[in-house]
Amino acid sequence: MQRDIIFTTKPAPRYRVIHSLAINLFTEMIFVDYAVHCAETPSEWTKELAAKLSDTDKEILKSIRSVLAHGWVLRDFAIKKLQGSHPAHHNFHDLIRWLEHLDETEMTDLAIDGVISGLDYYHTYMEPMPVVEAILKDLGTPMPDKKMMLDAEKRKLAIHALLESWSVKETGKIAAVIMDPEAFRGRIIHFIKALWEKGYQEEWNLQERTLRQHAGAIQQQIGTPMAPGDMVLRITGMEPEEKAKQILNESPSVTFVPCLHLGKFMAVFPVERECYVLFEPVIRTAEGQQTERPFFASARKDEEMASILEAIGDKTRLKIVMLLKNQPGLHTVQIAKALDIHQSTVSRQCGVLVKAGILEIHKDHAFKYFRLRPGWAADLSRWLMETFRNGQ
Repeated sequence: MQRDIIFTTKPAPRYRVIHSLAINLFTEMIFVDYAVHCAETPSEWTKELAAKLSDTDKEILKSIRSVLAHGWVLRDFAIKKLQGSHPAHHNFHDLIRWLEHLDETEMTDLAIDGVISGLDYYHTYMEPMPVVEAILKDLGTPMPDKKMMLDAEKRKLAIHALLESWSVKETGKIAAVIMDPEAFRGRIIHFIKALWEKGYQEEWNLQERTLRQHAGAIQQQIGTPMAPGDMVLRITGMEPEEKAKQILNESPSVTFVPCLHLGKFMAVFPVERECYVLFEPVIRTAEGQQTERPFFASARKDEEMASILEAIGDKTRLKIVMLLKNQPGLHTVQIAKALDIHQSTVSRQCGVLVKAGILEIHKDHAFKYFRLRPGWAADLSRWLMETFRNGQ
C-alpha cells in the first residue's frame, strides 16, 4: 500500500545584490590588519598595501583592532546602518562624511558591538585566561549584554576584559580611546583614509566599473527561486562549506556583494536576519567553466599585460594564436605543418605564449597540444579600456 510522505517546506530566500565601496573597503581593512600582523591574506595586493602604511598608521590600527575585531565589527555596523541607496556605498567622501557624523550614541553602540562580539569569541574559542576571568568576575557576569554596557563603568571594565583577551599592552590607554567617542571615531577615520590614500583609491578607480557591471549581471540571475546553496554556486562558482550552508538556510534574505582581493575565498556571514555573501567575481568560458584567474587578481598587473602585448607583437606568434583560435588543440607538428615553419620554431614560440598566459598546454597520452587560455583576450581588452579610457 502506497503511503504519502509529509514534510515541512520553507520558501526560497529573497536574493539581492549590492555594489558597495563601504563593504569592500572595510573588508580590505580586515585583510590589511592580517597582513600587518603577519597572518595569511587572500591576496598579495593586500600585503603590498600593508607595506605602505606608516608607523603612525600601524599604531592607530593597533589601538582599534581589538574592539573592531580586525574590522569585522565596523563592516557589520556599516551594513546595519547604511541603506542600500546610501551614497557611502559608492563614494569615498560620502563614506567619510557618514563616519564623521556618527553621533556619540552611535559610536558607543559600535564599541559595545565590538566588546560583545569579542567576548563571545573569547568564550567560544579560547581557553580561559585568569586576568580576563578576574575582570569578568568584577563585572558580575561572564557575558555582559548591551543594556548592561550602557553603564559607562561597566562598559570600561568589559573593554579591559576584551583587550586582555587580545593580550594588548597599555590597556588603560587604549580603553580610554575606545571610551571617548571623538577619539575612537578619529582613529577609525585616520586609518580608513590611510588605506584609501596609500593604494585603495587607485585600485578602486581601476576596478569599480567592472565590479559594478558584474553586480548588474548578478541582478539578472537572482530572479529564479532556488535553494541558497545552489544560488551561491551559480553566482560565485564556489561550493559553500557546510557551516556556511547552515547560515544560508537559516536566512530569509541573502545579499551578494562582489568584492576585490578575495581570490578563491568567500565570506558568508549573518547580519541580523540577513546573510551576506562576499566573493570576487571570476571569468567564465563560453561553456560556463570557471577559469583560474579572477577579474581582479593582483597578478593582472601592468607587467603581465606587457608580456601579452610583447608576445602577440611577433608575427609568427600572432599566426600561432590566430591558428589556434580557429583550430584549438593542435600538436607542435600540426602547427608547424599548417604554418610551414620548423617544428623547433613552433616549440620555442609556443613556450613564449605559454609564459605570457596566452596558451595552455594539455596532454594526450605521450603528446602535448596547445589551446588558447580562456579569458586572456578579455583580460587584455579590459586592461586596455580601463588604463587608457578618456585618452589618458
